[in-house]
Amino acid sequence: MNQEEHRREQSWQKRKLIVLTILFVMLQASLLYAEANMMHAGRPIIVAGHAFTPFAIPGILAALKAIVCALLTVTDYRIGGRISLAVIILDILRMVVGLVMGGSLGIIVGLTNQIMLFVIICIIQSYMKRVSTRSITDDLTGLRNRRGLMIDLVRRGEKRDPFTLIYLDLDNFKYINDTYGHPAGDRVLQEVAGRWQAILPKGTELFRMGGDEFVAIFPHDGGPAALKEAETLTGKLVTCIGSKQFDHDKSPVDKYLTVSAGIVSYPQNAPRTDLLIGYADVAMYQAKRTGKNKYYVFDEDMGRKIQRELEMEAHIREGLDKNLFYLVYQPQFTSEGKRLRGFESLLRLKTENGEFISPGEFIPVAEKTDLIIEIDRMVLRRALREFHDAVTAPGSQLMISVNISSRHVTEPDFVDEIRAALAECSFPANHLELEITEYSMIENVDKVVETLNELKAMGVEIAMDDFGSGYASLSWLAKMPIDLLKLDKSLVDDIAGSPKNTEFVNLIIAMGHLLGANVVAEGVEHETQKEILKEKECNYIQGFLWSKPLEYSKALECVAADRKLDES
Repeated sequence: MNQEEHRREQSWQKRKLIVLTILFVMLQASLLYAEANMMHAGRPIIVAGHAFTPFAIPGILAALKAIVCALLTVTDYRIGGRISLAVIILDILRMVVGLVMGGSLGIIVGLTNQIMLFVIICIIQSYMKRVSTRSITDDLTGLRNRRGLMIDLVRRGEKRDPFTLIYLDLDNFKYINDTYGHPAGDRVLQEVAGRWQAILPKGTELFRMGGDEFVAIFPHDGGPAALKEAETLTGKLVTCIGSKQFDHDKSPVDKYLTVSAGIVSYPQNAPRTDLLIGYADVAMYQAKRTGKNKYYVFDEDMGRKIQRELEMEAHIREGLDKNLFYLVYQPQFTSEGKRLRGFESLLRLKTENGEFISPGEFIPVAEKTDLIIEIDRMVLRRALREFHDAVTAPGSQLMISVNISSRHVTEPDFVDEIRAALAECSFPANHLELEITEYSMIENVDKVVETLNELKAMGVEIAMDDFGSGYASLSWLAKMPIDLLKLDKSLVDDIAGSPKNTEFVNLIIAMGHLLGANVVAEGVEHETQKEILKEKECNYIQGFLWSKPLEYSKALECVAADRKLDES
């Protein structure tokens, strides 16, 4: 639940509480009136031909009041529960006084009912308190969880008291879970929480966001020294984790854990508390990018970056809603003979006011959200529909490559999505090539390999994109059912100017062939580069040397020109 959702829920709870309280007061007043007047009337009341004695009316009102008492307590066990108990106690005292003053023994029945109602409301109040506490508490560490943090931030925002939010993320914690198992990882998280709580000053609260992410809220007076105090505290939080090993079954777990942290202050850095987590997250990732085991303070440059990302997200949503995205296709040719192999589908975005937005800007933003998955689906279906006729022509061997995000390929229903898209567009699977990056394998190599094997069984080909720019290991590559290895442009750029780089590229090409895959070089812009790649037996060439990305109509002309070579 985010802060906006919590605000809406809180507002609805307040409205319910007000309505129930008004109803409760009306019922209580009616009950007192009935007891004071109707009980002495003595005459039956005729309703729809049925006679009711006045004695029944207080009983009905008392039952309704008991129901509203319970609803008040369930709605808000603090305020609603206190209102209910206060009124019940007053009723009990009133009845006891009436009994002592010589009232009828019938008061004993009402007194017994009120005592029972008091006990029931206390039980409901206790239960609702436990439920509320559990909903905002992390079971593993006993700290308040993400929901608890959202509630806390809303409360602080309403009070407008200054504070600093410190976002803490354990570096490479996944390695501990993978190496020693999740029970060991859980014990490490408990010890991390314990170490931090031991050094936090009074009034500072620690929350567990989930996984290996924590947040500390450091309240202060907002003075000029406050940020320095927050930095000093953050330095202690970072240092205390890396200064001592963690134990697992009396053996050290890893050498040391480290922490990356981001610092953001309210209201100095943000006018609203709901912006703070995102700001601190940006600062924390800056710490990770610059070597980890350190902290960064959120600044104006980071703020401008976030604002640009928000604008970019709006452009992406608008592009999807209004069909502003379009595809261009970059040809891939054989290095020997320059024959067309196929096209890589490349996404472009042009806003309604005519502004072209680079994929280098909108793709990273889309990858931070589920928008990238929606984009993948759109690109896949558009490419399949546009090239359906070309690939189903007699004798066609044309391949259409579509890039798939690392987030999408790990989705549980990814294979079913591809199968459905092929069926929907009547596109032959053996003419589709899905390009994945090395990053797709980082989280779960075995799952990705299983997915790719399913796709291969359908006839779909697999390309490893941007090879040489990431983290792929030889052990991963040996498992991967790869048909095509794409040599990253960064390696091609310097191939003519560095003998060492040339030999490295030669090694990668040989490795691709050893894995049973063909190799395509991306970003080939000069004849010298092409000749070296051809000499090293790189199978295919892609780049501005032979063709820039083409609009759909031009791509079809390229297909037609290549077919004429077959006919001649």
